[in-house]
Amino acid sequence: MAIGALKALREAGLRVPEDVSVIGCDNLYLSETTWPPLATIDTPKRQVGRIAMELLLEAFRGEDFRRVEVHPEFVLRESLSRARDPLLRNR
Repeated sequence: MAIGALKALREAGLRVPEDVSVIGCDNLYLSETTWPPLATIDTPKRQVGRIAMELLLEAFRGEDFRRVEVHPEFVLRESLSRARDPLLRNR
């Protein structure tokens, strides 16, 4: 979706990141090939899949539910910039 947003913004005459910042998710390989390269959140999909399977097997064995957190990584690329309005910078 974010890659499509880059195209739509360009067609609307808006510049990324000068006018609008854009961020994607999943760190698709295309994120590095867009112009500008797309900042993204990279969720460790293999880790999520492994943990999901572990939790499912534990549930089948009747084990107690446990909470698991997975921490995504922020990948900074050129599609982001600081807010120009000083009021927005303090939020």
